[in-house]
Amino acid sequence: SGQQAKHFRCAKMFPVVRMSSRHGLRSSVFAVAAVLLSACCLLSLSLSFVLTGAPTLQDQRKLLTAAKAVDAAVLEVDEDAADTASAVPTGAYVAMNRFRVREGSGPAFEQRWAQRKSSLRKLQGFQWFGLLRRVQSPDAEDDYTYSSFTWWANKKNFNSWRKGPAFKEAHGGGDIFNFLGMILNGFLTSKGPPKPCFWKAESVVSNAPLADEKFQGGPGSRPDFDGSKEMDSEVFVSMRRFGNEEGIEKVLTEEANKLAGASGLRFAQAVTRDQEPDDGAGAALITVWKSKKDYEASPLTGAPAPPRGEALYEGILVLEK
Repeated sequence: SGQQAKHFRCAKMFPVVRMSSRHGLRSSVFAVAAVLLSACCLLSLSLSFVLTGAPTLQDQRKLLTAAKAVDAAVLEVDEDAADTASAVPTGAYVAMNRFRVREGSGPAFEQRWAQRKSSLRKLQGFQWFGLLRRVQSPDAEDDYTYSSFTWWANKKNFNSWRKGPAFKEAHGGGDIFNFLGMILNGFLTSKGPPKPCFWKAESVVSNAPLADEKFQGGPGSRPDFDGSKEMDSEVFVSMRRFGNEEGIEKVLTEEANKLAGASGLRFAQAVTRDQEPDDGAGAALITVWKSKKDYEASPLTGAPAPPRGEALYEGILVLEK
């Protein structure tokens, strides 16, 4: 009948709000949450259009570029590839996310990471993770106060994670309430979305002393952390930033050689950007130290300032495979 045809058309247009005896109340809750989330997104877009007008072509291109950077699904997964993870990153691929955390919201932001679900330690090619709390900015205009660093044995391993269920789990997937909670927490603690950047490993300090012990932290490793204060630092990290200057490889090699045998050095990795730099930093020397005192006693403190500045971090929730 005409009435049945109308119902059929509505069901095709809005499949999320259909109910059956198999799904019951749980499906209805998911449906309402999905509709509310969609409505909020539409309202936000509408208000933005009214207040600021339609986005310019340049803005649209920036959004497209950011989306491509976040997805970063460039290579296919090689299912037969051997797990080449080692004690420290060598020949690695580094995924970095930068966060602008609201003033006073650091402990709450750390709590979110301490309690979130993660399967990193089980994944092929995973090598090192650290949530880094910045204590020195390389640029007065850079207001990204936290960064997550994840090392992979190679880019294929990184893309395998990006396409797999572990990525969905880490970002609130599988449960609508976890997803909405993550969105709410991010809104309350951060100023805007994170900004990713990716690095290719060029060289590693050949004879840097390896750490005897391995950190077994990582996201979700401290579910009881209450967020009342900042976590204690576990490592100290320096990121000396360079541009795309001619001979940058030689400069990085010389800096790395100065660190040979340095006390307290866990590892050092020279990297170059795997995307067009948005901050002028096309290459960097990343060093991880047991403590700030070890860093301050190293040759780095007496070295000339790099062209793009040096960022210093306190590392927490460190996980080493």
